[in-house]
Amino acid sequence: MTDVIRQMEQHDAQRDARQGGRQELHGETAQMATLPTLREVRLQHAYSAKELAQRAGVQTATVTHIERWLSVPHMATMRKLAAALDCAPQAIAWPGDPFHISG
Repeated sequence: MTDVIRQMEQHDAQRDARQGGRQELHGETAQMATLPTLREVRLQHAYSAKELAQRAGVQTATVTHIERWLSVPHMATMRKLAAALDCAPQAIAWPGDPFHISG
């Protein structure tokens, strides 16, 4: 299992290098770079996207779209996913993150 996680992380690092770093959506701040992404926390728990979705009571596509920074989750979705990962929503970097946007 750790080989699969390592391969996924390497793939993400290569993609991020090609794209010039983590994709920004709605002007996230540099502070978010210090927080783990949903995918990083999910992989620390060794859950597949489908397993996390089932534990949180959301669709698998919801998890994958958030992880790929393609959609901004609702607060309720952030709470469900964070609870399924045994952490606070504020401990995860989210696309369009309402917890860490300065303004």
